Amino acid sequence: MEKISVVIPTYNRAKYLPESIGSVFNQKHRPLELVIVDDASTDETTSILSEIMKTKPTDIEMKIITHEQNLGCGAALNHGFMLASGDYITYLGSDDMYLNSYSLTCQMRGMSVKNADWSCYRDSHIGPTPKESKIVKPSFIPRLRVFDNFIMRHPYLRLMMLMWRNPINSSTVMVERNVYITFGGWFDFTRNADCDGLLLMLYSYRKLNCLFLEGAPIFYRVHPGMVSNDLTAMCKGKDATRNYILDLMHKEKSWFYIPTLLFRKLVKI
Repeated sequence: MEKISVVIPTYNRAKYLPESIGSVFNQKHRPLELVIVDDASTDETTSILSEIMKTKPTDIEMKIITHEQNLGCGAALNHGFMLASGDYITYLGSDDMYLNSYSLTCQMRGMSVKNADWSCYRDSHIGPTPKESKIVKPSFIPRLRVFDNFIMRHPYLRLMMLMWRNPINSSTVMVERNVYITFGGWFDFTRNADCDGLLLMLYSYRKLNCLFLEGAPIFYRVHPGMVSNDLTAMCKGKDATRNYILDLMHKEKSWFYIPTLLFRKLVKI
């Protein structure tokens, strides 16, 4: 059976971390590896992780990586993905949770059957707690969800739409390990802002085979300390990630550079 690795980057999320890790332990898939990247937390994260390590299920591998200084989510994710040993690697926010214990199994099997390089779930539960959450069904084009499957099947169209908005929850993304080793996807310079958008745009540009899964097995927690609440940093991060892709396309003399650049200028109006 192929191994799945779950990478959880964390910074001062001691309050939510036990629930997040517990939802990984509840996954039915084996072999399963959990990689925690503590990005220099200053709260009780270290002691909590130490206690969890003592009581973790014996049939789950677990490693804890500690950064000496805070490098941001992009660097933490890249570090975790590079050190993960699973055949498939996925990311879970340290304040998020899996709601379905077969989420990883279904996703991995779907990727195997479809020979997908990466995959994501279409919907998510969002709210302050799992009981208070509701299913959110985002779309690339507001109120025109009917076009989503078509967009997902066409990488360059998907890339162009991602220049505008990103409806994909990064905690639902799973990548085949060799694909990540070859193409990367998480970058240090993104810090905490839109690092998932960069991965999705890069994989679209590289025309990697994607599987778009129905369902909402992930709980995305809404709380005051969310990174996405810092709108200034998020806007700056989005500009940086989109400029990175445009610069890459220009450097490689891609025929799609001009159309994408024009669309980017249009949607920034």
